[in-house]
Amino acid sequence: MPAALETELVLVFAALLAFAAILLGFLPILRHVWFYSVSRRMFAAVLAVVLGLAVAAVVLVYVAVADPAYFLPIVAVTVGLRIASPALVYARVRDRFDTTRSWSVLRAVVGLGFLVLAGILVYDVALFASGGEPAGIATVSEQLVMALSASVLIVRMAARERPRESKEWWPVWSAAVLFAVAFVVVLPYAVPVFAIIYAASGLVGWLVAFVILLWDR
Repeated sequence: MPAALETELVLVFAALLAFAAILLGFLPILRHVWFYSVSRRMFAAVLAVVLGLAVAAVVLVYVAVADPAYFLPIVAVTVGLRIASPALVYARVRDRFDTTRSWSVLRAVVGLGFLVLAGILVYDVALFASGGEPAGIATVSEQLVMALSASVLIVRMAARERPRESKEWWPVWSAAVLFAVAFVVVLPYAVPVFAIIYAASGLVGWLVAFVILLWDR
C-alpha cells in the first residue's frame, strides 16, 4: 500500500476517534451546559475545550504514523474488542430469541456464521504468515460484522456508565459505530504491521463464541 494512502487512512482513523469521543463523552456535557449555563460564554468555552481535545487526538495519531510503536495501546484495545465482541453478540441474540420456536434453527445459523467468519480469518492469517496480503469482499465483510459486534459491546459499556441517558441512544450508537469502524475496519489498513495480530485476535473471538454456543445447550 502506498505511504500516502496509509497516511490518509490514519487520518481517517484519527477523525473517527475524535468525533466518536465528542459524541460519546462530551455531547451530554455540552447539552447540559447549553440548557443550564447562565452564560453562553461558558458554553463556548466548554465547546472550545472539546474541540481542542478532538484536534489533539487527531494530531496524536498523525504523529504516531512515524513510529507504529505509538499505536500499541490502540492495538491492545482493538485486540480486546475483536476477542470479546463475538461472544457478547451471541449472548444478545440468545437473550432475544431463546424463548422462540425458531431458536434452534437460528442457533445453528449463527454457529455456521461463526465458523464461516473464522474460516475467512484462518485464510487471512495463513496468507499474512506467508508474506501475502488478503483482499476482497470476504475480509471486508468480516471486518464489518466485527465492527457491528464491537459497537454492541461499546454501547453496553456506555449504558452501564451512563444509565440516566439510556433513553437517548442516538449519540451512544453513533459513537459506538464510529469507534468500532475506527478500531476494527480502518486500523488494520492504517497500521498494516499489526495486520496478522488483528486477524488472529478476530479468529480467537469467533472461535470462542462458537465454543460458547456449543456449550450453551
